[in-house]
Amino acid sequence: MHLLALGLCLYVGVLAYTVLGTCVSFTTLRTTLLKKTDTPRLNTSNSPPLVQRAEPVPPASDDVWNKAVCKGAQLLSQLSASDHDAGQMFTPPRSSAESDFLAYPQDLEKWGYGMLDYDPYYEFDMSLPLKPALKGIGVSDKKNSEGGNNYARLWEHEVEKTIDGVKYPVCLDGEENCRGFVLTACRLRARKPPVTVLPALKSSSDIIYLEWFGLTQSTKSKTQNLHYIFSSPVKNPLTQSLIRRALLNTQQSLSTWPGATFFMDSDEGKAILGAPNGVGAAYLLVQHKKQLGRKTVKKVTVFQDAGKAVPRPPSLLFWVEGVEEEKGKEEGPEQRESW
Repeated sequence: MHLLALGLCLYVGVLAYTVLGTCVSFTTLRTTLLKKTDTPRLNTSNSPPLVQRAEPVPPASDDVWNKAVCKGAQLLSQLSASDHDAGQMFTPPRSSAESDFLAYPQDLEKWGYGMLDYDPYYEFDMSLPLKPALKGIGVSDKKNSEGGNNYARLWEHEVEKTIDGVKYPVCLDGEENCRGFVLTACRLRARKPPVTVLPALKSSSDIIYLEWFGLTQSTKSKTQNLHYIFSSPVKNPLTQSLIRRALLNTQQSLSTWPGATFFMDSDEGKAILGAPNGVGAAYLLVQHKKQLGRKTVKKVTVFQDAGKAVPRPPSLLFWVEGVEEEKGKEEGPEQRESW
C-alpha cells in the first residue's frame, strides 16, 4: 500500500496514503483492473490475505548480501551527488538523473492511469496498522475524514493507450495519499497472464512522485517537506531475506515499534537500501532532486506493524534528510513544521 504524508513520511504498498506535513508512503501497485464502478477490494479484516502462512524466508546468502550492500552504497553516492553526477552513475551514463515524468496529472492521464478516492476504504487499526509508528515520529494517525492529515488515493492503470503506434493494454494499478511527510509501499503482484508491453510510466517512484506533487499543490504544502518513507508490509522475498540477515548479524529479532534501526554507514543499512523495497524509495529522491531538494537516507527502521494476525511481515521506515552541504537551505525550521 502507498501512503503519502506531506512533511514527514512516505509509505509503499497496494494503496497509497499521504500524510501532509512530514511523510510519504508507498503502497502496492496492483496488477488487477479495478473499475470505478466496482467496490474497492481493500481487505479491512484483522487477518488480511497479504499475510501468508508460510515458513520464514531464509537469511540472504553471502553473494546476495554483498550485492545488496554494493547496490545500497551506489544509491547513497547518487543521493549525495549533484543531478548530473548522479546521472553519470547510471548504466549507461546519463547527463541527468531526473525522471522523464514530471507533469501532473498529464503524464498519468497520458499513460492510462485513473484515480479513485480511497479514504472510505481503509483503517489505520486494521488494513494499515501503523498507528504506533506514526505516533512515534509525531505524524497524524487519523484519516482526513476523521479530522487527520492522511489522504488515500488509488491510482490504477485502467485505460488502454496507443502511443507512437504502440498499444499499451491495461496492466496495473496502485494507490497513494498525502498530508504530512510520509510515503509507504506495501505489495507488488504480477498480473496473470502477464502484460509484455508496459507503459513507459510504470515505476512506483515516478507514480508516487506525481501524486505527491499533486497533493502538495492542492493542499498548498511544500513539495520538499519529505522526511520519512514507509514501506509496509514488506512482501518481497528478497527484501525479507536481507532484513532477516541484517537482524541476525546484529543479534536482533523482528519486533513491533520502535523495532531495530540501522544507519547507512553500516552494511545492514546499505543492504536494506539496496533491496527492492529500498531501491524505489532511493530512486524517488535520486530522480527528483530539483523538485524534492537534494536529500539522502540517514537510516532505516525495521519493525512489525500493530496487526493482530500472525505471522506479521516486516515494515520499513526510511529516514530522509537534506544532503549536508544543502541542509541549512533545505531543512530550515520553516520546513519542519508539524501538521
